[in-house]
Amino acid sequence: MMTLYHSLLLLIMAISTDAFVPSPPFARCIVRSTATDSDVVAFDNYKLNDDTQELVMKDVVVGNGEAAKVGDILDVKYKGTIMATGKEFANGPLSFKVGEGKVLPGLDVGVAGLRVGGKRVLRIPPKLGYGSRGARNVIPPNSDIEMEVELCSMLPQGALGEALMNWGFGKNPKTFGTAGMLLLLIVLPNILSALNIQ
Repeated sequence: MMTLYHSLLLLIMAISTDAFVPSPPFARCIVRSTATDSDVVAFDNYKLNDDTQELVMKDVVVGNGEAAKVGDILDVKYKGTIMATGKEFANGPLSFKVGEGKVLPGLDVGVAGLRVGGKRVLRIPPKLGYGSRGARNVIPPNSDIEMEVELCSMLPQGALGEALMNWGFGKNPKTFGTAGMLLLLIVLPNILSALNIQ
């Protein structure tokens, strides 16, 4: 019985760690501060297919509370678009730790300074996006992308926040159910044991 229990536990953990598209093997980026007036000018003057182009951003809505920084665990909604064609390639909820390198470098860097309720548009050059590889036959190599990001909440820092992030206890309906089942599998044996039910 314990073998089946542990097998189910491992299966649910594997399913619930579903993540965003894996990022290319770039070095970690230094996270910068919030968008400024000069950032908005750079945003409007973004050049496609330019190797010298850097990440640019524009705040659409300024949120409330503490600004996101390296080490914070964020729960966001996002929409990604290929700039050259206007084609949407992804959207939905996502939880990640800022500066950990688990998402696209442009997203990792671009959320710094965002506050809960805030919305920001990022224009990401290929070197901070999907690079020369592209992704899953959906994003062509060397594509400039635009990501609209809304910060929904910040999860608690530390082990609890990371567990919630990995188990999908954010806005992600796909992993929320598996996270709930995982929690039930952990708690249920203790409840049954306490009630002396075999």
